[in-house]
Amino acid sequence: MKRLLSLLIATTMLFTIAFQFGCAGKSAQTSTKAFVAAQGTMLEIFRAADRSCSAGILNQTQCDKISSAYNKAKSSYNAAATAMQAAIRAGEAGKDATSAWEKFKVLEGQFDLVYNDLIDIAITLGVEYTQ
Repeated sequence: MKRLLSLLIATTMLFTIAFQFGCAGKSAQTSTKAFVAAQGTMLEIFRAADRSCSAGILNQTQCDKISSAYNKAKSSYNAAATAMQAAIRAGEAGKDATSAWEKFKVLEGQFDLVYNDLIDIAITLGVEYTQ
């Protein structure tokens, strides 16, 4: 439970930072809105899976599978969020942020793959979550 609480706090902090940077400019906000929203869905899946694992609805193998998928998605999200923040900071500093946004887009594409895997696993295991 302590691990879950610290994970939720850390993830919430990242969401807050990403949202603040996402609101920095109109174009940045538009291009990051769906990306930032995906974090909320990831958290919902994690919470729902944690409840299902704690209640014994999912067996240990299933819990490990969804936990692994969540950890991959979270790691990928964090890498893309860091790149997004760098792109926004570069733009705010008046620098050419084109290459930074391109890096974000590559990392966002990688995130999309593992994020979709997480959703597929949640659906397959019958984990009920809200988006």
